[in-house]
Amino acid sequence: MTLNRIKYLDTIKGIAIYLVVMGHCLAWCFDNYIKVYEQSSPQAMIIWRIIYSFHMPLFFFISGFLFKKQIFSKALLAKKALHLLVPYFTMGFIKYLYLGDFGYWFLMVLFELYILACIQNLIINDKNNTQNHRYIIISIIIFLVLYIINKYVNINQPVLRHLYIDNLFRNYPYFILGHLIYRYNFQITNNYLYTTSLILFITITTIEITSNIATIPAWGILCLLRSCCGIYVIMYLVKNYLNKENLLTRLFQYLGTYTLEIYVIHFFFKYKIPDIGNIILNYNSFSTSFIIQSVYAIIATSFIIGISTFIINILNKSSLINLLCFGKK
Repeated sequence: MTLNRIKYLDTIKGIAIYLVVMGHCLAWCFDNYIKVYEQSSPQAMIIWRIIYSFHMPLFFFISGFLFKKQIFSKALLAKKALHLLVPYFTMGFIKYLYLGDFGYWFLMVLFELYILACIQNLIINDKNNTQNHRYIIISIIIFLVLYIINKYVNINQPVLRHLYIDNLFRNYPYFILGHLIYRYNFQITNNYLYTTSLILFITITTIEITSNIATIPAWGILCLLRSCCGIYVIMYLVKNYLNKENLLTRLFQYLGTYTLEIYVIHFFFKYKIPDIGNIILNYNSFSTSFIIQSVYAIIATSFIIGISTFIINILNKSSLINLLCFGKK
């Protein structure tokens, strides 16, 4: 992978982590954001709806894209456990003491995805990328197994609850899609596909805002399609318009090198401004609500990320803290 390609992916990762924090900032405005999402007018959480439609799928897609053709081994298991499970348990315990919530499901699910992908490579044993059809077939089988487990097994049991099977099932397709894009060396340069993706993304989001999604057939498939469209739109824009050296690009590239650290640290700056939530709920005007949410989210997100990166740069000066908190030697 060339240096330019690394920078391009770092930019996307930086945008993704910014959207993650932005989504949380908006959710923290409310005592119960799920209740607000389900019962309030659609524009009350329009920015949140847009962000959550593709921001985590984008992370898993990039993770799959960066995944090399590694075979399952003890060394790989130890490496991924160090990088993902150590901060999952260490920071999870600290977060539980501080906020009463263990959290960090993303790290556990990503670890599980890496293990599944390594097992797939072990089964296929395809060194020359000539068995893509077999890879797709095995991926479909694993997806169906995850679907059956998610649907028919009680995943809220004490042990299974912390494996986040539901999130593993929902995000497995994006990880595999990213890896398939890498295997096929698919280029994100087609303007017609970009235009189609953008139109579909806007259309499906409009349907969600203006309709009762419970009555829409195959809404889950539409959500999957919208996420894929959102991923393509972001990747196309970054690769074709944010590929030059400027302040904004360098900022996102910088954030892209600290995505795990920002993810685990930013929760500790969780705060709620009830008045903002009330203001958002009291405005029936779509445009006014949209502007208020956008301005607040950008300011709050930039503030939290700024503090988080400052703390991160202090903590990672210690090799022990860097290892325990961020899984890095």
